[in-house]
Amino acid sequence: MVVFTKYDKLLTYMEMEKEANPEAAAEQYLKKYCIDPIEEFAGGADLSYLAVSSNPKLNERRKRLIDLTHKKVTERFNLRVDTPSPVSVVTLMAQRISPGLKIQGSIDVGRQRYWTTLTSSANFKGHTITECLAVIHTDIVCVWNFNDPLQYLYSDEFRGLMANLAGTIDGSTPEPRRLSRIDSTSSIYETGPLLVVLVPLVLPFAVGRGLVRWARQTYQQLPNVHHNFMAYIVDLVHVLEILFSLTASNNEKKLTRGAVSSAFNAYYDSEMRRDVHRQIKGVGYNIPGRDAVLDKIITLVSTSPTDDSDISSALRKIPLESLARDDEWLTIDANCQKA
Repeated sequence: MVVFTKYDKLLTYMEMEKEANPEAAAEQYLKKYCIDPIEEFAGGADLSYLAVSSNPKLNERRKRLIDLTHKKVTERFNLRVDTPSPVSVVTLMAQRISPGLKIQGSIDVGRQRYWTTLTSSANFKGHTITECLAVIHTDIVCVWNFNDPLQYLYSDEFRGLMANLAGTIDGSTPEPRRLSRIDSTSSIYETGPLLVVLVPLVLPFAVGRGLVRWARQTYQQLPNVHHNFMAYIVDLVHVLEILFSLTASNNEKKLTRGAVSSAFNAYYDSEMRRDVHRQIKGVGYNIPGRDAVLDKIITLVSTSPTDDSDISSALRKIPLESLARDDEWLTIDANCQKA
């Protein structure tokens, strides 16, 4: 691959030259003075070319570069069609621009590891569900490669939130009554300037894996355990994608509990989450010649929560101040006790 940088400078030059179509003129310039000489020198080598820029207005070109890089690495290193190469998975982990490729990376890791045997317990025999979830959770979070130096996404608190959320699918975890979607700000209008008051980011469940009863059992003890595991996987990927969209513009900053809580609440309060659980409860696993569980997981995680109007509306209401907060995890029960 050959990558040309500072493409915005070339576009600016073409605009100064009063070209009718600056982008077309820039492409012609690249071909004549850059690509053609390289191809002549390379002697017919199979090369790909792309011009990129760090200018935010040309961000789509960086996304194209990431997609092209993944495509080339996959073609070069995949040994089997149904088994992604570790090299291609690592390229997905490294990039922080394309959520679609992060989702593909989550699928690739899951397909390599455990998703295809969720119904057989072959990999989980004799282990508690908590131990199994710990491995799955770590595998998925690693792919997303958040700037998380304090390890919030690997913490017992966040793992407990996700396990409690998955437990709502069969009533193992009671769903707390939410009076309304809790916004993280309120506004007070007076004669002076607008005053914005931040209110607590309240999570629906207690945090910490020790409180999740269904996850204490061994894999074989829980009826329809594949439903709980499917819910955990799909919910986790969706929450991480929402978090990715919330932090994409400032991914150089370290992750905060405020951002994690905002992403979790946006998904928890959505109709999409309830629909995901309804679909999972309808999944059997005894269809001959197919892995119905794997098929359904891939279908569900491939449906982007950021395309959901309910979730998108909630995300637009989250102020930057809330994403920057790093308060302690606060739950409904804890909030009531403090009141």
